[in-house]
Amino acid sequence: MNENHEPHRLFTVSEVAELFQLSRATVYRLMNAGRLAFVQIGGRKRFRQELIEHFLNQAQELTSSAAHRTLQSNWEHRR
Repeated sequence: MNENHEPHRLFTVSEVAELFQLSRATVYRLMNAGRLAFVQIGGRKRFRQELIEHFLNQAQELTSSAAHRTLQSNWEHRR
């Protein structure tokens, strides 16, 4: 995350979409699937920086884990 962001700043759906280079619809799908946590204030959905960082860390772990499984599988098939 950008170090210039305030630690307790709230991000909008549009800002998160821009950060992730995704459409707003994809951000809403992630939210509805329970994969991207948010806070609701009134009728508006917002994201704390910690929630965004948590999502990114989880995504990175899943990607790393999947890559590890693929490499392991490929290695086992070559033996």
